Amino acid sequence: RDHFAAFRFAAYGDRRSTCVFHHIRSRVPVCRAGDRMKTMRHPFDKAVKSAKLPEGFRRHDLRHRRVTTWLAEGKPVAIVQEAMGHSDLRTTMGYKHLSREHLRALVEEPEGTKEAKRQPSG
Repeated sequence: RDHFAAFRFAAYGDRRSTCVFHHIRSRVPVCRAGDRMKTMRHPFDKAVKSAKLPEGFRRHDLRHRRVTTWLAEGKPVAIVQEAMGHSDLRTTMGYKHLSREHLRALVEEPEGTKEAKRQPSG
C-alpha cells in the first residue's frame, strides 16, 4: 500500500509508469525508471533477511500458506483452484493437510464449555 501510494503517479521524464511495481532508477542497459519489474526475487530476499525469517524461506512458502489457510477455513476447493491457477484439482488438494491443531480441535472442547456444562441451569 505504501509503495502504491508513493509511486502511483510517479513520472519519469515525459512518461508515467503503468505498473504498480516498477523500477524507480535507471540502470542502463538493465532497465529504465518506470519499466515493469520482471522479478521480485531481490526485493523479496531483502525483506526476508530484514524480517529475520528462517534460513531457506522461499516465495513459494507464502503461496503454500495462502492455499493451506483458505482450505483450512473451508473455502470452496474449486474457487481456491481457480485463484491459484491450478489446472488439476489434485494439485490444489495436495495442499489440504491437517495440522495437529486442526486434529486436536476435533476432540477438545472449546474454552469455557466444561464449566458451562457443570453448572446447573435455571
